[in-house]
Amino acid sequence: MNNYKERKRIKCTRFSDVYSAICAKTNLQVAIKVVCTDDERPPHCSRDEVRLLKQFAQEKAPANITTLLDVFTEDLTDTAMVFPYYAFTLTSWLRRHAKRTKASHFNPYINVDSRPTTAEYISSLTLEEGVEIIKGVANGLDFLHGLGVIHRDIKPDNIMFQGYNPTPVIIDFGISYKIPNNFGKESDSNKICDIGTGIYKAPELLFHIADYGYGVDIWALGIVMTLVFSKDLKPVFEDEDIVDFKLMGMIFSTFGTPSLEIWPEAAKSTTFERLQLLPHPGKPMEQILPGVDNQIRKVFQKMMTYESKERISAKEIYTLLS
Repeated sequence: MNNYKERKRIKCTRFSDVYSAICAKTNLQVAIKVVCTDDERPPHCSRDEVRLLKQFAQEKAPANITTLLDVFTEDLTDTAMVFPYYAFTLTSWLRRHAKRTKASHFNPYINVDSRPTTAEYISSLTLEEGVEIIKGVANGLDFLHGLGVIHRDIKPDNIMFQGYNPTPVIIDFGISYKIPNNFGKESDSNKICDIGTGIYKAPELLFHIADYGYGVDIWALGIVMTLVFSKDLKPVFEDEDIVDFKLMGMIFSTFGTPSLEIWPEAAKSTTFERLQLLPHPGKPMEQILPGVDNQIRKVFQKMMTYESKERISAKEIYTLLS
């Protein structure tokens, strides 16, 4: 740890802490992810994350995948991984390219039930810049999927930027899955379904369809698209911290209620079988993804199919948007 000075904690999660620091050898700013391995619970595994990151380096990962600079043990049991420092998440990067409007303020003397609200934004991102972001993430996913790796947690906080150019970098492989059995921990037909975050979870995860594949990453990227191309920097589902049952209803009301003819793999779910869903056509694509051209909407529609195996691949997303 003496190789890294001016250490400051910048993020704290259930299983890890992230610090910014200065590398004593290069004098460059880095990010250090420290994981207490004794506290880890499946699917979290820092040892497998290190193993994957080393494989990515051997396979010459594209610029859209983060780079492991160093790894060491701290306090006997903690695993510390060193990465390039990224100044922005996708959300903060988009806000840098937006106009900020006035936010309302909390005034307990006027309304005791009022709460402070977050600032509102109007995006100034160009369509071309948005396309480059989605292509960059798709390029990273194409690399991962080509190696048999499902990321399992694509979301704005795991898409980073070093500067103001729209070159996204995928980070955080702590719950990623390596085909065929995740280093002997999960069979391909019985993967852990408690993965992903909030609104970025694919429908098959909500119904515990455990033989899912790369499609969970594609669905999550589709939800990210609705954020990138929105005018107010809000994804199609605004409540990002949401319970699965509520998310299920929001997906059905937005993309339509699926039948077994539309979604054959749902037959594997006893929960789906018990539901008595009324037919609902969903919202028009123009409403879900406004302000983009028909080609982008066509790509998006192919990403957001219920049947996960029918979703287009990351490579196809990159090609169709090029």
